[in-house]
Amino acid sequence: MRGQIAFKQSYHRSEKIEELRRFEERALIAQNIQQSIQDSEGRPYFDADWIAKNILKLTDKEILENRKKRNEISSGTNFGNKLEDLPE
Repeated sequence: MRGQIAFKQSYHRSEKIEELRRFEERALIAQNIQQSIQDSEGRPYFDADWIAKNILKLTDKEILENRKKRNEISSGTNFGNKLEDLPE
């Protein structure tokens, strides 16, 4: 039983690392798109939410949570910035 638990934890860690690697690749693609594809006034052509959903593969809920957190930070109401304050 103990070996099974260790294997599951190791497998889960490997899955998480692979998931983060894929996200990092998508983030680099998103950054390149934002910087290289612009309108005639030099603004990014693609909307940030479109990139978040279609390139970064975030859910609508994750996009809204991120927007809320950015608004809290910009308004100075971001008091819960410790790791233990983050939802699971």
